[in-house]
Amino acid sequence: MEADPKFQALFDEAKVQLKQRHFDQAIALFEQAQKIDPDDADLHEAFATTYVLAGNIDAAIEQFKRVTLLDPRRSSTYVNLGALYNRQGEFQKAVEACRRAVQLNKKSSDGYYNLGIAHRKLNQLALAVPAYREAVRINPQLIVGHQNLGNVFLEMGNAREAISHFKQALAIDPEFAKAKVGLEKAQLMREQGKTAFSPFGRLVDTETVAARQQDTLEASNFRSLTEEEREEDHHILQVLNRSIARAARDLRDQLRNKLVPVIMELDRSVGTEVNFQATQMKFKPIATYFQKASRNLLAAVQELREHEQRMLVKQKK
Repeated sequence: MEADPKFQALFDEAKVQLKQRHFDQAIALFEQAQKIDPDDADLHEAFATTYVLAGNIDAAIEQFKRVTLLDPRRSSTYVNLGALYNRQGEFQKAVEACRRAVQLNKKSSDGYYNLGIAHRKLNQLALAVPAYREAVRINPQLIVGHQNLGNVFLEMGNAREAISHFKQALAIDPEFAKAKVGLEKAQLMREQGKTAFSPFGRLVDTETVAARQQDTLEASNFRSLTEEEREEDHHILQVLNRSIARAARDLRDQLRNKLVPVIMELDRSVGTEVNFQATQMKFKPIATYFQKASRNLLAAVQELREHEQRMLVKQKK
């Protein structure tokens, strides 16, 4: 069906005013056009963009939400909603919007990127990593994706991966200042790791975990999860389980292929000063990497526990 000529004229003029950054005039024209046809998804999308540029984020969110009702298959709208929720600090809402975006369009680099931001702000680093990884896999030139991945790996204490992604960001733009700073931090972390290490990292406080488990057992009234909540739970558990399995495999491989052979070599070197010292030097970087792999595994397990707590809270009546 063709658009009403008056509606189309108002819509076209509003877009002209928007292009010229005359936001008040554009908003007034969009409002007039909306009275003629309140159900045009393109109108509300353009209206939302105008509010974003004018700095009225709350109004923009309302317009984007209107688009999701009129055209629920439009993935770009959910990406925009996720970005605005991130800007507002509504990170759980951003997760929900971005997850919907990537369900509709699995090639949405921006959707995965904004999902990574939300997970990182929620301190869900094991979920942020695969989101950012998917963003840069789809768009290898996404410099901020590599930059943020580097920062997440810094927070996780994984200097090697952080260095890799900061270098990839600098390969795209050698003058990217934030990547330069991040690379320096990661390299310093790597150097410090060579001089101080513990192969087992920081152990879990079992008494605290037991107390938390007891608290959850004492909660007696629960409701059933909605279909949407179950889908979200399933998705998060899949990602966390993959992260835990990957970290566990990494530890196993380090133990089997690197640590055990060096320990055996150390054992054979007892009484031979030169060989013992040489073997000891081999042990040091392996133990350092083992510490980092242990920390990654413990972090993923902790996020799994925290997710369990969040789901229990949702089920309380």
